[in-house]
Amino acid sequence: MINMIKHGSILVLFAAAALLTLAGCTYRHDYPVGVPGWHSDDYSIVFGMLHEDPNDPENWSIRYAPIDSTDEYGGQFAIEPVDRLVGYSDGDLVEITGKPLPGSKNPAGTGSLYNMSGIRLWLNSANPTLLTK
Repeated sequence: MINMIKHGSILVLFAAAALLTLAGCTYRHDYPVGVPGWHSDDYSIVFGMLHEDPNDPENWSIRYAPIDSTDEYGGQFAIEPVDRLVGYSDGDLVEITGKPLPGSKNPAGTGSLYNMSGIRLWLNSANPTLLTK
């Protein structure tokens, strides 16, 4: 009888440990609206929210800092080439790699151009999912 209680207690402990471990795997960090993202020191990596101009599907931008920030690029880049954005939607959280083109503006005049070499979608969190790793 005592052995059954010991084994039962051990099983309960293992089950509790497994549940706590799995609960930790779903940790999310959602960015508040006022703090939409970040960038590396040299802007080679930018994390933020995609925006598509509803009047011009060839005009995409990424907002990575608040509008009133003191960021040298105003917290937003116009992204080129747009053909790499096929399948992405307005409002998607993404991490892009590439480089800014200082002194350049996109034809619509909505921001400094960013020459994007890569992009990763982050689904509803600031942590990559199995789909984006």
